[in-house]
This record gives sequence, C-alpha cells and structure tokens, in this order.
Amino acid sequence: MKVRASLLGWIGVCSLAPWSMVVAATHGSDAEQQLGKVELDWTTAEINRDSSALGRLLDERFVSTYGSEKPVGKEEFIRSVIGTDADRILSEELSDQTIVVAGDTGVVTEIDTVHALRAGAPYTEVLRITGTYVKRDGRWTALAEHLVPVPSVAAATAHFDAEKATAAYMATLSPQARARSDRYFEGGYWLMLWDLLVGLGVAAVLLYTPLSRRMRDFGERVTRHQWLQIALYAALYVVLTTVLTLPWSAYEGFFREHQYGMSNQTLFAWLTDEFKALVLTLILVPPSLAVLYAVVRKSSRNWWLWGAVVSMVLLTFQTLISPTYLEPVFNKFYPLAEGPLKQQLLSMARANEIPVQQIYEFDASKQTTKMSAHVSGLLGSAQVSLNDNLINRAAPEEVKAVIGHEMGHYVLNHEYKSLLPAGIIVAVGFAFLSWSFGRMSRRYASWGIRDITDVAGLPLLVALFSVYLFVLTPVLNTVTRNMEIEADAFGLNAAREPDGFAKAALHVSEYRKMQPGPLEEFLLFDHPSGWNRIHRAMVWKAENIGAADIASYDATHHPPGTAP
Repeated sequence: MKVRASLLGWIGVCSLAPWSMVVAATHGSDAEQQLGKVELDWTTAEINRDSSALGRLLDERFVSTYGSEKPVGKEEFIRSVIGTDADRILSEELSDQTIVVAGDTGVVTEIDTVHALRAGAPYTEVLRITGTYVKRDGRWTALAEHLVPVPSVAAATAHFDAEKATAAYMATLSPQARARSDRYFEGGYWLMLWDLLVGLGVAAVLLYTPLSRRMRDFGERVTRHQWLQIALYAALYVVLTTVLTLPWSAYEGFFREHQYGMSNQTLFAWLTDEFKALVLTLILVPPSLAVLYAVVRKSSRNWWLWGAVVSMVLLTFQTLISPTYLEPVFNKFYPLAEGPLKQQLLSMARANEIPVQQIYEFDASKQTTKMSAHVSGLLGSAQVSLNDNLINRAAPEEVKAVIGHEMGHYVLNHEYKSLLPAGIIVAVGFAFLSWSFGRMSRRYASWGIRDITDVAGLPLLVALFSVYLFVLTPVLNTVTRNMEIEADAFGLNAAREPDGFAKAALHVSEYRKMQPGPLEEFLLFDHPSGWNRIHRAMVWKAENIGAADIASYDATHHPPGTAP
C-alpha cells in the first residue's frame, strides 16, 4: 500500500494488521496472491523507510501521481519516503479492494482510510488508490500509482450545496447564449400556432374548392373497391398537402434551423429527406386510412370508439417498426467504436436487464448539430442508439448520463405506459369528431361531404382533430414531461453521473429555454426545463456526495459548485 508524501514516514506496527488480514484473505490466482504480497512488502518498506527495498519493488519507469498534481518519478518518490518528516499513522482501514491480472500486467485498486496525527492533532484521510504492476523476469514491480483523496461524507456534505451548485452551472452560460436559446425556444410557441393555422388553411383550400370532392370522385371512377378508393384518395391527399405546406416546412425545418446554427444540411439534402418522408408516408398512410374507414363503415354509431382502438393499434405498429425500418432510411446506423465507453454502456444495459449486445451510432451530424440518443424496442427487443454529435461533442460522463436517461424509458416501460393516456386522448378526440363532424358538414353543405364514411371529409376530420390536440397541448406536455422526469431519476441512479447530466442539460440549452416560469413550463414544456434538470441532478449528488465515485470525479474534474 502507498500513501502520498505527507502520510509517509513513521507508521505504527498496528497498521500492519489490516494488511495481514487482506493478504491472508486473498483467494485469487497465484498471480493475484503474489501481487497481494508485493503490496505488503511495499507497505513494510515504506514503514521502515527502506530505500533499497523500494528500489527493488519499483520499476525504473515508475510514476506516482496524486489528484491532479505533477507526476513524481521513482527517485523523487523514494526521497519523499525516506527524507520527509511525516505524519504519525495510527491505523489504516482497507476496503473495496480489487486485484486484476492480465498476463504480465496487474492492477490493484482499493480504498484506504488513514487515521493519523499531524502536529499532535488527529485527522482522517480517505484515499482511492490505483496501482499498476508489470512482471519482468518472473518478478512483479510497480509501474505506476495514482491516488485520489475521497472526502468523508461529513466533510463533503459540509462543502456542497445543491442550490449553489445549480447556480454555478447556470452561471457557465453566457447571457448571450441564454438569450439566443430563449428566442429560439419561445419562437417555437408561435410555430405551434402557425402550424395549426397553416393546417387549417390547407383544409380550407381542399374543402372550399372542388379539390377534395374531385379526388374522391376520381377514386370512385377508377375502381369499385371502396378500400382502393380510400387508398387512392389518401395518396393524392398526402402529395397535395405536402406540396401546399412545403414553403412553410422549408422555413420551419431548414431556413430557421440555419438561422440559429442548428442545421448542417444543404437545401438539396433537406429536400431529399423530405422526399424520403413523402415516400414513407405514401407507403404507410393509404393502407392505414383504408383500414380505418373500413372500421368506420362497419361499426356504424360506435365508429368513434372502434376507430380510436384501430388508430392506437396502427400507432403502436409504427412505433414498433420505426427503429428497424424507418429511421435507417434517413441515417446510417453502425456499431459504436470499441473502447472503454462502449463497454461501460453495455455494462449499464446488462445491469438493468436490457437485452442488447451492441451499441449503435448514427450519423445525425449530416443533418443537425443537436445531440440525441434513444433506447427503443417493444416485445422484448431493444436497441441502444446515440447520434454522432453526442459522441463528438460530449464528455464520456455526459454520454453515460444521457444513455442512462434513455434506458429509463425502456426499463420503466414508458412505451407501454404511454399507450393508456394516449388511448384516452385519442378516444375522447374521436368522440369529439363524432359530435362536431356532422354539425360542420351539415352547416357547410357546399363542401359536398355525404357522411362520416365519405373520404372527401378527411380534411375536415384532420382540421377538427388538430384543433382538439392544440387545445390539449398542456395535457399532452404534462404526460410526456412526467415520464421524462421519471427517466431522469432512473438515469441518475443507473449512470451515477450527476455532473454529466448537468453538462448534458447545458448542451441542450442551445435549443431549449433553461429557466422558464412555473406556468410557462407547465403549459408549454414537454420536457423538464434545463434548470430543473440540473437542480435535480445536484440534489441527487448532495445525497450521494460521500460515495467514492462521486468524490473521485470532483477531485479530478473540479465541476462547478464543488469546493476546492
């Protein structure tokens, strides 16, 4: 066992007892037992200030580091052991010791709690020690050691305040950056309104002109099969509405994104993605509407209830096939490069019983600067995917925090749990359509809509349902936001990266308002605000501040809000 210079020197014989028990309790391979013995010899040499013994135990390339201090070589280390007036060590307590051997290389990690006297005053220091060994000519020698102080729970708690830490993280954002993200996000409020108005305008064009009726009549002339008539109308409807809304879509999805630096696409690349989306819509929507209208025709007065059930089935089907069949149309998915981060993510997945053997990365940077990830899957399948922006722009602790959050959605079965509120909302919405559609179609007889089974009334159904969902925006946001809060809590416990979580929230601040008012967040936020996410992460950290991994991170990274 090694200790830093201030703790080296005279050590009482009582401090050998814990080491003797550790060596005696070692039940690993011969190599692991040999390393345990070398550790004991090293400690004895330090106790006795035996420079010759240390010289034999330490490799010529030996390096010792403490926290973020300058590395110390072999000769300087030995001089610090035998030439420095040291504190008096009363006892040592070892815990969390692991010895790993791979061929001629070995690593020993442990927690050492040292009780000592400094100038006659007692104190305690906790160290996380990692030592690396190499085997040369049949003999193990120490190649390197790294020591990190681990604050005690009482000391750490006394120096950490969740409120101050949250404020410290928020202070890292410049006023200009916050103002820019506020403008971008608040502009989204108006986009929701304009999306509704543009949609209503398109519906008005189709209804007040002969377009909707002529598309229906065209289908009826082409075929006698009602399902095919519906499919033909739906295909024409998809193409026409896409063309009519293209200028607005270009502003919202291309020009505005470039204005705020959120897009990497050329106009041609954006139009290509829009064309792909159009093709997928033409594949999925016409048969879906044919099925839905068939159900409406068969169920008569209760069409709204059975229509809602079928709609939920279709929505679930789309969710099921999206990761495998839809998303790869827009992005290339490939295995994440091998490395420690990938193994840590796979370990998190195994620890939380997520059935994956691979982590996937996808090339979202060709479209956007935004970072994202998701863990998708239903019926026992799962896929962990993260975009290349997250890999390239975020620190490893951020990546683990984000993936921990996404794993929370999967483990907590949010895909399934969301079906109940979504089903209720859709059912109530279809009941609203049943009440309002007949009144509107009778009042505006010039639209030429026969009844609810007439596909020419589809623009009216879409318009009414859009108004319904717009009014329910706070309800929809609340349902989603509560699930996001649950996933945040799960991710903090799964990844144990509160500072990584806070850093990720800061990255998201590029396009989300960080600190809205309570009413604004309740009505218009479908995720928790950045401030709330950082604050919850810091509260979690305050409750776990004495843990070795949290203290080690603070000692080596010095995050905002952490006392020096």
